[in-house]
Amino acid sequence: MSEQEQFYYKNNRFQQLRGFYFTAILGSVSKASRVINLTQPAVSLQIKALESDLNTSLFERKGPNISLTKDGTTLLELVSPLVEGIDNLKENFKVLTNKTDEKKITIAANQATILYLLPKLIKKYTTIYPDMKVRIQAAIAEDGIEKLRRGDVDIIVGPPSFDIPKDFIYYPIFYYDPVLITRPEHPLAGKENVTIEEMSKYQLILPPSHLRTIKTMDQIFAQHNFQQSETRLQFDGWEIIKKYVEMDMAITIALSIAIEEDPVLVGTKLNHYFPRSSYGIILHRGQILTQKVQDFIKLIQPDFVQNNTFTSYSNNNL
Repeated sequence: MSEQEQFYYKNNRFQQLRGFYFTAILGSVSKASRVINLTQPAVSLQIKALESDLNTSLFERKGPNISLTKDGTTLLELVSPLVEGIDNLKENFKVLTNKTDEKKITIAANQATILYLLPKLIKKYTTIYPDMKVRIQAAIAEDGIEKLRRGDVDIIVGPPSFDIPKDFIYYPIFYYDPVLITRPEHPLAGKENVTIEEMSKYQLILPPSHLRTIKTMDQIFAQHNFQQSETRLQFDGWEIIKKYVEMDMAITIALSIAIEEDPVLVGTKLNHYFPRSSYGIILHRGQILTQKVQDFIKLIQPDFVQNNTFTSYSNNNL
């Protein structure tokens, strides 16, 4: 490292700590560099400068994999409140200075959440708070995380169908069983302990990976030598998949949320193959909960705000 580089990185302590923090929670220098909009070499230099200044090793490096050392774990505990506070500074400042739009809430959600969970929640919410405007943004997996990190949305609602970064927290609220979805008169409808071999005798549509909340689906099917490439029908949306099932052209697997209010289709439990899955909310650590977000969360789970680790805020606090 040149003298100029040493001076730059040593005198940008917060940048060093931010580079370290995101590398630690994401487990990757390259992932950290994308989040903080720096090159991978720049983040590596920040960490090296920090290690040199503290006279310690913060990460154990084994090939492409890195993990925190004991000193790294200690430093992460120290810097997390600082980095999370600074990264939420703009949004939290708006909250504390009453500069947020308290009449509009923006929610990020995936396709299944928008189709099957949010309608009844939004109906109840707008009935209780008729002056509120609700904006729903479609977001697949990490897209929602980036929207929340930038402050483009107030909250994420949906399943943890991806690895939640450590600077966010997921709270499960609703639980659903995995089910085989068919017409009521289908031979497998209501059958106990339906096997994959039995399912594979019919045209089975498996949802694409970005629609799945059953994480173990590929693993279980691989154990039974079933490949999705064997299926003739593949679609990129739940309502399209369900339409073909309604026409008795196929069967599919999903969570019970997908057919809770369906007038035609039925679900046969597959808990002997797949675990129950949850839907819930995702919030950013260090995020101050505005009154509108508190109200929405209380609608879903009344005792949530009192029991969570986030900082809540009301206009009455000023």
